[in-house]
Amino acid sequence: MKKILTIILAFLFVGVQAQIQHGGLPKSLKISALLANAPMVSTPETNLLALQQEDEVVDQIKDIPWRYGYIHYMDISMEDGVFNELPNGDRIWRISIESPGAQTINFTFDQYQLAKGAEVFIYTSNYERVLGAFTHKNNKEHGFLTTTLIESDHATIELFEPKALIGQSQLHIQRVVHGYRSLDFKQKYIGDSGACNNNVICPEGDNWRDQIRSVGILLNQNTLNAGFCTGALINNACNDEIPYFLTANHCGADDPTTLVGFNFESTTCNSNNGPYMNNTVSGVSLRASNAGSDVMLLELSSLPPASYNVFYSGWDRSGVIGAGQVGIHHPRGDVKKISFDMESAVQATYSGAQCWRVLDWEDGTTEGGSSGSPLYNLDGNIIGQLYGGAANCGNNIDDYYGRFDISWDNGSVPGNELKTWLDVCNSGVIVVTGYDPNAITLNEDVALGFSGIPSGQVCGSKLGQVVTLRNRGTQDLISAQIKYGIDGVYETYNWNGLLTSNQTETISLDSLSLASGMYNYEAFIVITNLVTDEDLSNDTVRFPIDIVDGVDVVINLTTNFAGSENSIIIEDEDGNVIEFEDNFGNTQTYNFEYCLPTSRYCITIDDSGVNGLSPTFFVDQGNYQLLVDGVEIYNGDDIGDSYEYCFGVSNPTGIKDALNEIDLSIFPNPTTSGFTIQTSEEIQQVQLYDILGALVYDHAVFGNQLFVNTEDLAKGFFVVKVFTNNGTGIDRVLVK
Repeated sequence: MKKILTIILAFLFVGVQAQIQHGGLPKSLKISALLANAPMVSTPETNLLALQQEDEVVDQIKDIPWRYGYIHYMDISMEDGVFNELPNGDRIWRISIESPGAQTINFTFDQYQLAKGAEVFIYTSNYERVLGAFTHKNNKEHGFLTTTLIESDHATIELFEPKALIGQSQLHIQRVVHGYRSLDFKQKYIGDSGACNNNVICPEGDNWRDQIRSVGILLNQNTLNAGFCTGALINNACNDEIPYFLTANHCGADDPTTLVGFNFESTTCNSNNGPYMNNTVSGVSLRASNAGSDVMLLELSSLPPASYNVFYSGWDRSGVIGAGQVGIHHPRGDVKKISFDMESAVQATYSGAQCWRVLDWEDGTTEGGSSGSPLYNLDGNIIGQLYGGAANCGNNIDDYYGRFDISWDNGSVPGNELKTWLDVCNSGVIVVTGYDPNAITLNEDVALGFSGIPSGQVCGSKLGQVVTLRNRGTQDLISAQIKYGIDGVYETYNWNGLLTSNQTETISLDSLSLASGMYNYEAFIVITNLVTDEDLSNDTVRFPIDIVDGVDVVINLTTNFAGSENSIIIEDEDGNVIEFEDNFGNTQTYNFEYCLPTSRYCITIDDSGVNGLSPTFFVDQGNYQLLVDGVEIYNGDDIGDSYEYCFGVSNPTGIKDALNEIDLSIFPNPTTSGFTIQTSEEIQQVQLYDILGALVYDHAVFGNQLFVNTEDLAKGFFVVKVFTNNGTGIDRVLVK
């Protein structure tokens, strides 16, 4: 049986050279029992209620950074800590800092100056989470160093000084950030943005892998607020790897305390879980800004190291708009997402700035925290950065991006136009393609990828195979032969087409039907363009897979301010408790996934308060969503004292058939104005529920066909339930 638990609560986090970390472990780790306790310094109390009340208002305003924390200004020097001299004459200095009740904590040094050989580490109790080492390589002339978020309300800062260097380093902590929302790092899971967003690791991102590597998150500090925006590394006409970073002027990130992080991405497509985000650079310098197109160009204080595997995006200053656009961003500080607009943007103004207006996102959206994120044309080049707008998962229309062509030379001095910095070569080029500092240039080089490599047990009997073919060579790719299979038994796929350099094509191979058991999967490129590939290191995908017979059950629960009232229980047909979940926090989101062996089960969510998940005060409405083998069974908050769903099937893929007891078809789907329901049985009643579980349509019917007018409905997904004398049918329809 497989269970995956995701807990989401607050925000995102970012990692250090200038906050580039250099590895190693604190010297105190092996001798902690011999050292005096480090003194604890506490921040003042954080008025969480006041922050939450403000957030209810400002979260709706996209053109400001999305706040995740409150800044406490402190005066913590080395005199406030404790020194311990080691037997060999070396010295350790330590101090502990807490911000009571914080979900995350991070620090800004306004005096950071280390001698060569000294090291700084930051860690939680029992060294469960360690940042560092920070060394003399992190020194900057301005003296600032901002650290990434630690998933705790307290941490210890430790300085190690070799005997010959004692007294030659300086440390002073000026700010302690009390992070209070969006991430619960204790569970190592993330995800606070709307459900309509696409994780970049999903197949939707396959043609945008380079641009995805370019986009980063900004952690910026403004007076008392710590917030997030998005931006992207951007190439210049000289292709000389200057780390310019494009974002929005309103983000106000032109500060040595700003932290920029890369590769904060989910490791799986359908859930928001991933590693800690440590690929960061602390400190930026302002190069250009202009409110006329809401543009800001920064230069990072350090070159991102090769291990970050970043990409410098290209740009297009022609002002010519194409047939669609793509946005890559960190909504609400969440892991990186990708959104698609299938129509041409139009020229418009927003708060006085000259912008591209995205009329309607067809797939995905943007939210607070997406500000400053790049807008790409279909050639993969930047044409703007996000200023603001009304789009979100409940309303996917109207976003405004400052126009790159206006930002180019609409200023009067180097400090308010991009031209000075991005074309120092005076080339006069209109379009610059992206630059990959880690690229290997070969004539014949094709890379093979696999979308959605399974981890742990797979519930079901079929393995979908979606592979990506990427031309990493200088020669056009016109043919390739791929072998794929299980345990050394292979089939052959012959691909023919045209891929120029750095282009990607997604290939859907036939699904493999597998009985329960352990297998080894392998796919590899045999030959390309009728010659041998010059780089064999990226030609093969291998992974083990564990297939089990069962039913896939997904439960998504968001609690209100009475989370302790809720519990979830799964029982088998004999009344044995298979799974039990409780001890939920307030206003938190929990995601559970179970692979249940084939049998009969009842799933129940209880509420001891007998009032369901409805609001108690302010905006704290909860929600319960249940999906069985991909079919949504319930989505809403009106569960009363309990909601129970029972099912039983004879095979692991039969739930859909069991639910759809009648032959049901819906067309067109998606629709813009209405759809027709048709069945082989006489329909008695039709109901529509929105994504929150609210009943929005209820109609009695006599006949086997019904047209439903959707002009008065909001855009989005709806659950359609059709009742007949001989059974019930369930399906979903998308209203655009």
